[in-house]
Amino acid sequence: WSQRRCWTVRAVHLDLSNNASGNNCARALARLRDSPSLQTLELYLSFSNLRDAGAQALGSLKDSPSLHTLVLDLNGNDLGPTGAQVLATLKDSQSLRHLTLDLSRNKVGDAGAQALAGLTQLHTLHLNLAACHIGPSGARALAMLQDAPALHTLSLNMAACSIGSEGAEALAALRNSTALNALTLNLAACTVGSAGAKALALLGRMPALHTLDLKLGNNAVGIAGAQALAHLRTAPALHTLKLNLRSSKVGDAGAQALATLRELPALRSLHLNLFDNGLGPAGAQALAAMKDARLLHTLSLNLGANTIGDTGALAFAALKAAPFLHTLHLSLCINCEGVAGAEALA
Repeated sequence: WSQRRCWTVRAVHLDLSNNASGNNCARALARLRDSPSLQTLELYLSFSNLRDAGAQALGSLKDSPSLHTLVLDLNGNDLGPTGAQVLATLKDSQSLRHLTLDLSRNKVGDAGAQALAGLTQLHTLHLNLAACHIGPSGARALAMLQDAPALHTLSLNMAACSIGSEGAEALAALRNSTALNALTLNLAACTVGSAGAKALALLGRMPALHTLDLKLGNNAVGIAGAQALAHLRTAPALHTLKLNLRSSKVGDAGAQALATLRELPALRSLHLNLFDNGLGPAGAQALAAMKDARLLHTLSLNLGANTIGDTGALAFAALKAAPFLHTLHLSLCINCEGVAGAEALA
């Protein structure tokens, strides 16, 4: 990839994952910044032994004159806070508007998260910080992205980070953003508990939010957390909602509360994952009332590893009468339903 060969290149996609190529490879790839016509660059370098020195080289991509879309997959590269801080200098790019940065399984820490919170010049930002040793103070820093003036799409993956309810409450401050219209938060296995879920339910107050994806599995959200999240039904513009509460102990009472999400005034697409939540027939019967959602056209329900039985399966047969529903994904694996339930759904 010499400078001369890159003159007319507008888009480059390179997958060099699992090559243990080290920071020498990163320094070579960073020379793509010298291509004056390069607009889109995707570099997949997971498990490549880059370390902080490699991140420092890739940070120089900020000097690319016309780059507006950048994807960097640096998963599992033994980066520390210094590497994240260098990558945060991408904020100084004059042309970059769309950034996807996968730093999962690195030691980014709170200091690295605080630096990455400075990426406020972007229009879309996807940050994968799963298993990155980030705590509540890092979450508080990232919540400052609420002030990004042009950021309309944000995805934060902080799964398996020990942010707790305190960190979840901090991230709920994203509700103050006036620009965000699509938000994804993956806080699976973050010990957010019911208190964190209650705080995150306030995201429904965002005036421009039309798409929300909340992954809160394995967090002991419980009945109280599910009941709080059901208040998302008051979100004024929300038309697409994905809510993953896998293994969260919500029970039938939580499912009954979540069934009120059908009252969302603009709801078109709902994805609800309640796998392994202690649901019985009563929970299934409540969720079957989704047929009454006025504008709903896509419904995905994952109710695997519960005990809804034939009674619950029979209840879902009522979805046949949903007036606008054209796509249905229904997972009832490991649920003790029999022939009667299958016949009802046929």
